[in-house]
Amino acid sequence: MRVISFCKISGHSIVLDGERQPDLEGHLQGQMLSEKFDNLFKVMHGDYPRFYRLDDYSKLGIIAAELILRKAGLDTVTPKPDMGIILHTRSGTLYADSMYAQTIQDILDFNPDPELFARIHSNAVCSDIALRNNITGESAVFLSDGFNYEMFYRMGADVFATDPDVKQLLMGYLECYGSYASAFFCLVEKAMDDRPEDYELRQERFFIELLRIY
Repeated sequence: MRVISFCKISGHSIVLDGERQPDLEGHLQGQMLSEKFDNLFKVMHGDYPRFYRLDDYSKLGIIAAELILRKAGLDTVTPKPDMGIILHTRSGTLYADSMYAQTIQDILDFNPDPELFARIHSNAVCSDIALRNNITGESAVFLSDGFNYEMFYRMGADVFATDPDVKQLLMGYLECYGSYASAFFCLVEKAMDDRPEDYELRQERFFIELLRIY
């Protein structure tokens, strides 16, 4: 498979296809992650009111996905039936889980929050990204103990090998808990049919090295 575009967001740094984005980084300002993501999304001309009701985990995922898809010349309206989403995470929605738990721990003040309940599913971020960008291919979130470069690559390659309907994949590793946030996303496409004999091996080495650098 071939990397079309990639994005890394961490702390106050935004790297898109290997280049820092100072114009965007300057808007990652605020005391809370939610405030930083809201400020950044507004500057990106985000026309998606639902964004501001999401948890930080999904907000980070939508921002990273949107940066990549825009870079690749794709809009949010055109249906994308041949694109899938595969995300990896360690903590998933643990922060949303803890916030929701606070609304149900007091028997005398039992007040479950339906908005928070909707955020406690790890794959909710896939639905948010898919709805925002009209992606209708398969999607999945995998929990793993840290970022495994080889597994990250192999899982994408396996999807292309087993599902002929998938031509592109939005892949990413997403962490957002408390005050910590980090995302690495990439858009990849299925390799050409007339590729050289060692093409997959060379692409795997390039891909894994890319992950290690960023």
